Amino acid sequence: MVVTLDIEDRADDLGPETGLYGNLPELDSLTVVKLIVALQKRFGIEIGIEVVGETFDTLGRLAAFVESKVC
Repeated sequence: MVVTLDIEDRADDLGPETGLYGNLPELDSLTVVKLIVALQKRFGIEIGIEVVGETFDTLGRLAAFVESKVC
């Protein structure tokens, strides 16, 4: 995530409760698509665009979603 959004300098400030879509200025509709593609490649999973709403609410929710797809 930090690489895709180019926010490596703030990686230590991110946690499970960090708000994502609508809270991180770097995370707009285009970067959501880039992030989905990056997650699909990295974890070998399929993510439909319909999951963006609640899934991209917080970093913790996104991590839990990815974990549920990997297991």
